[in-house]
Amino acid sequence: MRYSLLIFFLTPLLTFGQQEYEQALIESETGAYIIFTNDSNSFVLHLDTATVEPLGDGSNFLVLVDSTWTLQLFSIGYQNPNNKDTGELEVQKSFLLQYMNYELNYFKNEVKMKVENQSAGWGPVGNKYFLLWHFDTPEHPTVQKQMYLSTIVFDSFLNINVPLTNE
Repeated sequence: MRYSLLIFFLTPLLTFGQQEYEQALIESETGAYIIFTNDSNSFVLHLDTATVEPLGDGSNFLVLVDSTWTLQLFSIGYQNPNNKDTGELEVQKSFLLQYMNYELNYFKNEVKMKVENQSAGWGPVGNKYFLLWHFDTPEHPTVQKQMYLSTIVFDSFLNINVPLTNE
């Protein structure tokens, strides 16, 4: 089975927009660093793996890991018109759930993709929540399931998507 990844709501609390981070991949002895940067913030993810290969470019940053897993790494900015404190764990959970529902509605209503067996779970690490969520795509010819890991970084949602395929 081969794994890959994809992602995409509007509520009174949050307004989503295009990501404003440039992305780059720098290979290392133990894998690669994925770098996100803009005029005011930067952050880095390290992929600890034997091999990593970039697949294309642009806002849907794709990498092939160990010749098996396709990861899509991207960020989506948001505006917080009510100035909620995203340092509070309950606010993070609320925003992440709104974002997940935005993406699910996008798939269902815009892409017209059948979405089944939605599931989500929380993983708190320090002062951050991570939302692991997935759903089945029964009518897709090759992708059986979409898995996402989402969190809030500065004023954006950071997402890692892995599509699980039939291969």
